[in-house]
Amino acid sequence: MSRKILTAEEIYESSEVLANDSEISFLGTIDEEGYPHIKALMKAKNNSLEEIWMSTGTSSEKTKQLENNSKTCVYFVNFEKFAGLMLLGETIPKRDSESRNLIWSEGDEQYYPQGVEDPNYTVFHFTAKIGRYYFRRRWPTFKIPSKKKQ
Repeated sequence: MSRKILTAEEIYESSEVLANDSEISFLGTIDEEGYPHIKALMKAKNNSLEEIWMSTGTSSEKTKQLENNSKTCVYFVNFEKFAGLMLLGETIPKRDSESRNLIWSEGDEQYYPQGVEDPNYTVFHFTAKIGRYYFRRRWPTFKIPSKKKQ
């Protein structure tokens, strides 16, 4: 049985669908000793594959790690299709009102009781540079085109 090899366009489109459909993202960071750490976070918003926003507590270990090293990866998985997407890039912790309001949702007050201005509410803004899509025992790597006007 021969399996169809996906074109570059199909790989990118499949990667976008996977990221768009995923509610959970796995964020990989590096600690001060150079060891990797992975944490599952609710994906709050994404702009195609280029940008992903998540949040966590300001006092969390992840926030401290990102303040020391912004190089990260984000991973999405579809267990039913046995497909995965790893994005490499940088994550910047943000605490400004614009970033907080961008992803604030009803129900977030259960985690941040003081609301959108809770001092323990930090937004993670991930900007992807490279993607690697896993499907059908293949794992092509591709660059993420920036859609922002330079």
